[in-house]
Amino acid sequence: MKSIFENFSEWVINHVAELSLLISCSSFLSIVLFFVTGNVNAFIINLFPVYFNFFGSNFSTLYLQSLDGIDFALDILWIFLILIILIGSFLYVKSKERKLLYFSYGIIFIGCIVSLLYFLIEIIFQADLSKIYRLPQVGNHNNWLIDLIRVVIYLFLIIISFILLRHWSKGSNILKIEKSIESDNIKSNKWKRFFHFIVDFIILSFITTRIMIVIINILSYSLDASTYFHDIAEIVLLFVFILIYYFTFEYLFHITPAKILTHTKLYSIKNEKLKSSKVLKRSLARHIPFDQISFLFSN
Repeated sequence: MKSIFENFSEWVINHVAELSLLISCSSFLSIVLFFVTGNVNAFIINLFPVYFNFFGSNFSTLYLQSLDGIDFALDILWIFLILIILIGSFLYVKSKERKLLYFSYGIIFIGCIVSLLYFLIEIIFQADLSKIYRLPQVGNHNNWLIDLIRVVIYLFLIIISFILLRHWSKGSNILKIEKSIESDNIKSNKWKRFFHFIVDFIILSFITTRIMIVIINILSYSLDASTYFHDIAEIVLLFVFILIYYFTFEYLFHITPAKILTHTKLYSIKNEKLKSSKVLKRSLARHIPFDQISFLFSN
């Protein structure tokens, strides 16, 4: 007899296109409603509350004004990912092509985990953050019901992303790239690995920068630290997030979002279950200088 989670997992897999359309359409609808009404609560129907940043820059931010004259900012990268989800949904419905859709769920999985942590930090350290940014209030946490709905949305997206990524990693059509390959494919696989490195690093950078900045600001404020502390803390946190990113994806699913695009996965050469210690060592090895691109110059 199937468990409740197994039945739910089966339902998610069978209705992934409908769920994806719901997520993308709700996000676009929340933008339209806010633009028309100027009410920030319009974003409560947004089923994809994930935010991006790139080391404090605002190059991807689009500043707009609602019909009521209220200024607001839209993240172009957020809109771009919603479009990827939407396009991936149509591709899946028309041709059963899953790569783009499941790639977006890889980003949703890590994005929602980080955004949930950021959301909780913002609530816990609201007083400190208000002093740091010299604002009367950071975030909008006066309505506990809205906060609860956001947490539920994050958890829901994390769960369905987990289900879909696990389903993808078990697919028989995934190329086991670490296995012995034909000699004429070696060169392409080197560039494939380089592609994985670039795409995963870009995803990691855009998703974790915002929470890194907040953590560093809180620590600096609490410790009354110097600018030098900022630089060290940024390097340490980047190290930690890279480690967590790769360990989480490769241990749980044997893939990363970039590997989904190339139908590749990580697995034991002896077809054994991957041990957490080996995955952790592999993740730690990525911090060795130039190790990430050393395969390009090897035989």
